[in-house]
Amino acid sequence: MAGFTSTYQGFRTLFVYLFLMLSFGLSKANHINGVDLHYTCLDPCTVRVQSNIYLNCVGSWVLVGYPQVEYDTLNCPALTMVSNSPVIINDVTPSCPTTFNSCTSPQSSIYGHQLWSFYRDYVSCNLPATCDYTFSFTTCCRNPADLTLSPSGQDFYVEGPTLPGGPTACNNTPTRPIGYGRMFCENQTNQINLGAYDLDGDSLAYALTPCKDSPNTPLTYAPGYSPAQPFGPGYNLQLNATTGLLTIAPQATNNLSLYTLCLTTEEWRNGQLLGTVMREYA
Repeated sequence: MAGFTSTYQGFRTLFVYLFLMLSFGLSKANHINGVDLHYTCLDPCTVRVQSNIYLNCVGSWVLVGYPQVEYDTLNCPALTMVSNSPVIINDVTPSCPTTFNSCTSPQSSIYGHQLWSFYRDYVSCNLPATCDYTFSFTTCCRNPADLTLSPSGQDFYVEGPTLPGGPTACNNTPTRPIGYGRMFCENQTNQINLGAYDLDGDSLAYALTPCKDSPNTPLTYAPGYSPAQPFGPGYNLQLNATTGLLTIAPQATNNLSLYTLCLTTEEWRNGQLLGTVMREYA
């Protein structure tokens, strides 16, 4: 088995950065397997921003602390947070419930994975019309064992949904089911559903796009790898732009086990692009 650890811009943007202020493990991105950010409307004036952070349990580190939120105002007023949740940690390792993995037992040879999940609720009405608010996740440094990137150790940045300012109606952004970055079998065709759903019934479109080191800096890939070919040459990779279904036939001769894949979801309504959301699988 190989691990699939696989535009809308406003006039002014407030980036809400979620930094992991931890002493072990999450202080570096080499334990991160993916990040998913989205928000839903609780009422006309409140949005709930959901953060799902997928991690691997490798090494003798301990999960401690809570993610913190920092604001870069960029001349726009900060969003008002009205409530939040504690971080909930769940084992999402695709294995039998009675089987130990590296999350439940450090001595286990089975590669374990966890989901850190939490939300923040913000006031979303009466925001300045010239200010858009983009939720994002960033931290240092990517897994140096990922040989598909060059140089190694680039930063980790995922751009989530944008909350527009002005007197606009609240819009639910695309949501993905909970699930760890998939495993796939060598020497046979695999189909992996990377699709999302939209509570408002908006149309969604999918595309493989460059992963990012920072808001305006895409990652640089090793020779033979690219955003459209994150698994390298010789892999038969096809993405259904309408459903998000990824079809891939890995080669047994390629023994790389770490990959970096980014999927951008566009949200459309009545022919108008409402926004985009990035999801990274690493």
